[in-house]
Amino acid sequence: MLIWYTLVLSPYLSALMFLPVIIYESCKKRDSMRNKKLGKHYLIKAMPSIVFSKKLFKDVVSKGQECIICLDEFKDGEDYVTPMACDARHVFHSNCIQEWLGNKQNCPLCKK
Repeated sequence: MLIWYTLVLSPYLSALMFLPVIIYESCKKRDSMRNKKLGKHYLIKAMPSIVFSKKLFKDVVSKGQECIICLDEFKDGEDYVTPMACDARHVFHSNCIQEWLGNKQNCPLCKK
């Protein structure tokens, strides 16, 4: 009878012994993913945001005065815009590009 209990209960006892290790590894993986997501969030928030001026963005004004994400026109002296690092002519509303980069990791125009 003792042998039967040993054979039947041994898988459950070994699972109970390794349960803390499994929980620790899953929590470590979850924390790693959360830290990665937070790092991305803070990088996006740290992007420069400046007030739109037709004098500063002559190239953007000559090709059209709208944010390609929301298709809303830039208002001189009112809207905050963020130029992308891939090309200075790629300018978007700050809120639009932050939301875009939260979902995708590339420029909406050139896909870099």
